[in-house]
Amino acid sequence: MENSLESNPKIYLGDRGFLKRYGSLHTLDETRHWFRKVAQDSCLGLASGDWRTAMEINRTLDRNSGRHLYHSRFLTNAHEKLSGRLLGVSELQRNARLYGCSREFRFSPDWRQINEDIEIIKRFRPRRVSIGGDWLDMLLEQGQNALIEEILQCLQSSVDDVEIEWLMLTFKPSRQALSLLDRFRFDGVLAPVNLLQPDCNENRVCLDEIRRHSALYALHCLAGGVIPVMPAIDYALNHMGASACVVGAGKSKHIMELMRCEALYRRACP
Repeated sequence: MENSLESNPKIYLGDRGFLKRYGSLHTLDETRHWFRKVAQDSCLGLASGDWRTAMEINRTLDRNSGRHLYHSRFLTNAHEKLSGRLLGVSELQRNARLYGCSREFRFSPDWRQINEDIEIIKRFRPRRVSIGGDWLDMLLEQGQNALIEEILQCLQSSVDDVEIEWLMLTFKPSRQALSLLDRFRFDGVLAPVNLLQPDCNENRVCLDEIRRHSALYALHCLAGGVIPVMPAIDYALNHMGASACVVGAGKSKHIMELMRCEALYRRACP
């Protein structure tokens, strides 16, 4: 049986660092090596986000492991209203703020990605699944509440036979995002929490409200590698009250530092 640290990790490895669609430099062998090393030598959680990473984590950890967090994908299509052109996901993500404000685009569910996510979740049974990110923030700015509801209900209801803790992922904590917590089942919220965030009262109020409603999971702790691992984790967990941190795996040295950091927390919380 998993102990509390294994079933509820304080630190997860791999927000985007192992995903090819985000330009990961890790080969399949390197990814497999790090998953095995982390599983054997630490109680770090492992975050996947596609077939390859979910399969490797499933091979490394026990099925239904509390250490596996799956990031669902970009679940929205966007077409130019005038030309009908379908925009690519990378194009949308590079200019997410622009498309969130523009009225020149038509949005719809990306059923191919949604169905693939459903298959991955059913097959590999991660304990926690994040939904959202750039596409959710764009639709919130567009006021596309019916479309958000259609996507969320489809994904959640399709895997209701799997024991899952659902996490809403938003890069811009806002009143619109918080309103979803009252309308849908979310057990926690993934949001940016790091030392370089501006001292914005609105952001602080939103994070405080998230913690009152559910668990706060800290994203972008290292701010792209600008902040050292130990101060970043300490700030998120001990000063911002995050339940856990999800940290990228872009550099091998960060993985080793995260393992050392996790070991310190494990010794402090036997």
